[in-house]
Amino acid sequence: MTEFTITKLQTLDGQENIAFECNLYASRTAIAKVSNTGTGGCHHYDWKNSELRKKYEAQVTDEIIWELIDEKLPDRVVEIPIDIIKDRLRAEKKLVETCDAIAQLMGDGWTVYPGMGSTIAVGHHGDGFEFRCFISLAENPAYHTHDLNVGMRVPVEVHLTDDEIQHLGIPDFDLRTKTAIDIVVVLREKLEYLKSILPALRDRKAIEQDKFNRIRQAGDEVAQQLGIPIQYTTNGRREDGFSIRRELDKGFGECFSIEVGAHTYADGTSRFSLSACRISDEKLLKLLEYAKHLDLF
Repeated sequence: MTEFTITKLQTLDGQENIAFECNLYASRTAIAKVSNTGTGGCHHYDWKNSELRKKYEAQVTDEIIWELIDEKLPDRVVEIPIDIIKDRLRAEKKLVETCDAIAQLMGDGWTVYPGMGSTIAVGHHGDGFEFRCFISLAENPAYHTHDLNVGMRVPVEVHLTDDEIQHLGIPDFDLRTKTAIDIVVVLREKLEYLKSILPALRDRKAIEQDKFNRIRQAGDEVAQQLGIPIQYTTNGRREDGFSIRRELDKGFGECFSIEVGAHTYADGTSRFSLSACRISDEKLLKLLEYAKHLDLF
């Protein structure tokens, strides 16, 4: 089971709930920046990259984040002192200035797109290339580093190999010592590598799409044979699975369901579940007899 932790938690009294910002880790790996405006809405997640989002988005819930925050907070919430707020504003101003300079140095087509809080996107949307930038601030102003965290969005939604993830990884930049020129040198290197593997990624995407189409077709055939509507699921804008479900008496009668998450995991493997509840012994025995003939284990 994945162990989630948070660091660099900043809190303020919000209108309806605590407003906060923190860094989220999974097994000691930074995966996202999480924030809430304190107006009663859901949390906002800025993922370090698309692979981490695919791997952990289904596991991370707002309730988990609240539990982690409760462990960090003292008995009562204390507002952040004004000097820390001023320091945050100075850091966010530095972020804007740095990202503006990055966009100019990257050349034609690169533009800054403001995000939520201290997050900014520097994107070349015509080609689908984009860098997501945000600043980390320490709880104690004496330890502020003003680290610039940059993640690259890969324009092809495909599973990356460990080697590709390593080559595309971008180190944090300390804005006290690194200039926009220093940062652009690294970003251009990562961008050139991404461009070099893009044809292979598109070929891999076509293969994955073909596999998914076969899975989807098999699901359609099962749903048609059972006479039960199929419901397709999406991850963002990408269709990634389906469910076939039959339930009687609005949750109080017998229930059968098949759920498929195609290529759900980072290594490209899939998820399949067949479940039944409140069924008779006769149907249970039929399912067990069916399981005996599955050559899967």
